[in-house]
Amino acid sequence: MKCIIIEDQVPAQRILKRYIKQTVRLNLYGTFNNASEAQSFLKQNPDVSVLFVDINLPKISGMDFVRSLPRNYHVIFTTAFSEYAVESYSLHAVDYLLKPFSFERFEQSVKRLQDQSDFNLDNSRFINIKSGIDVHRIEMDRILYIHSDLDYTEVVTTDDKHLSSERLWKWQEKLNNHQFFRIHRSYIVQLKHITKHNKQVLVVNNKHELPIGRKYKNELLRILRKRLE
Repeated sequence: MKCIIIEDQVPAQRILKRYIKQTVRLNLYGTFNNASEAQSFLKQNPDVSVLFVDINLPKISGMDFVRSLPRNYHVIFTTAFSEYAVESYSLHAVDYLLKPFSFERFEQSVKRLQDQSDFNLDNSRFINIKSGIDVHRIEMDRILYIHSDLDYTEVVTTDDKHLSSERLWKWQEKLNNHQFFRIHRSYIVQLKHITKHNKQVLVVNNKHELPIGRKYKNELLRILRKRLE
C-alpha cells in the first residue's frame, strides 16, 4: 500500500521511515513537513491511499487537514497528546499512535490497516459504511436513501439503518452513478426504489415519503420520465 508521512519533527520522521521500511505491506512515497505540501502531492498522486499524519502541524492541524481532503484515505494519526483520540475516531482514523510508540504498536496499526483495506476490496455491488469504529459491508442494491442531519448522515436500507459521520456531499461523490440521485439538500435516493412521485414528494419502497427540493426537481423529473420510456 502506497503511503506518505506528514510530520514536522525530523526524529519522528526517522522512526516512521524505519518502521515503514520494515513493513512489507507499505511503500513510502514521500515525507512532508506540513499539510499544504502533502496536499499538493496527493493531487498529483491519486494512488496513495495511506496517510501517517501528525496532529500538531504548522499552519493547519492534522485533524483539519484530514477534514479538508476531497476523498477518503486510510489515516493513522501520530501525536504526543492523548486528548485528541476521540476526535480522531470521529474522522474514521484507522488508528491513533501516541508518541513514543514501539514497532510492535506500529504493527498493530498496520494490522488494522490491512484488515480495513482487505475489507474494502469489494466490487461495485457493495459499499462500506463506517459507523463509529465499526465498518458495515452493505450491498448497494439494499440502500433506499441517505438522509443528512447536521453533522451526521443516516443510511437507510431495505432492512436496517446505519448512522455515519460522512457528510452528504461525500456520499454523493461515492455514489456518483446513474443509480443514485440527490433530490434535496438533505436526501440522496436510489432511483430504482422510487415507487411513486409527484412534483413535491416521492415515495421510496412504498413507505418512505421524501421531499423534492426545488433546485433538484426539474432534473429529477426528467430522469424519472426517461426511465419510463
